[in-house]
Amino acid sequence: MEDNTTQDHNPSESDLKKGCINCGNPEILNGFPNDLCSECRNKFIKFPIPIWIKLFAAGIGILMLFSLVTLPQNLSTGIAFEKGIRAEEENKYFTAQHQMESVLKIVPEYKEAKAHLLIASFYNSDIETFTTMASQLGGQNLDDEMLFNKVIDLLAASDDYFPSDSLYALIGKYPDTTAGNLDTILLRFIHENPKDIFAKTEYAGLLYNRNKYLECDSIYESILKDNGNYLPALTMIAGLKRIEGDTKSSLDYCDKLLLINKESPFALSCKARTLLKMKKEKEALELALKSASFDGKDPYSISTLALAYHFNNMIKERDALIDKAKSSKDSSLMGYFQYALDVIANKEKL
Repeated sequence: MEDNTTQDHNPSESDLKKGCINCGNPEILNGFPNDLCSECRNKFIKFPIPIWIKLFAAGIGILMLFSLVTLPQNLSTGIAFEKGIRAEEENKYFTAQHQMESVLKIVPEYKEAKAHLLIASFYNSDIETFTTMASQLGGQNLDDEMLFNKVIDLLAASDDYFPSDSLYALIGKYPDTTAGNLDTILLRFIHENPKDIFAKTEYAGLLYNRNKYLECDSIYESILKDNGNYLPALTMIAGLKRIEGDTKSSLDYCDKLLLINKESPFALSCKARTLLKMKKEKEALELALKSASFDGKDPYSISTLALAYHFNNMIKERDALIDKAKSSKDSSLMGYFQYALDVIANKEKL
């Protein structure tokens, strides 16, 4: 009986691989994942790279090189900016100003850094920097609405730090604004404008220079009733209270200043002087050193440190500061040191 059964034959995978996958040459080189003959394998090894790939790779290389060069600078700028913001949030305005100034040296048109510098300089009583930043930001918008509102608020608050147009006009009518004549002008203006804080502050300053401390004190107190955070009045009354012998109030006003700006060199130095008056020499020295560490060129801080050295019997350190001040060409520095020298010589009292 004839067997008509047929068997289907499915070619195996090995049957399909009969030659070079590129040209079909049966003489392939074994030991490689892809079946290629010797000629094709050599051809692919020497395959020319297209010019566009070379150009693309070159561009990537240049970009990477540029990134390696600029990344440290960009990174340091970003870090400085973040440090400045963090310091501002903590009311450490000396650090905030320093960081923002370093940012603007690298990116001078960075509006946000200018805005933060404006804020820091206001609380550092750096009016020159404040007015410069205000001028540069004039007419510009900020994407950060909260930052924009802070700037607007400080610009409004700064009106009390400058003479009004009406005061300018009045003073302009009197070419001779010396001594008593200026008194008359200011008193007349204050009578007509009792809420003008700047005019009151200027008049109180005249009284202070004439040692009329009680009258001066009264004016500063009235100013602070209207504006409890007015820095010029807080600054003056903190020292005035010490002169009057009210050390507790002096410390309170210094602490008020430090609450506003934890890194205020003046507040730290003023508090150090009050502590010296209270015979707390070691505490005073700590504050004087801290104040001088913020601004090594501030005459009030440096002369305060000389006093702290004196009352802590650190004569060598005291004399080094005095000699440096005497050799300095900065007349304002020696002016501050003259008071310290008078205290050291028992000609003046703290």
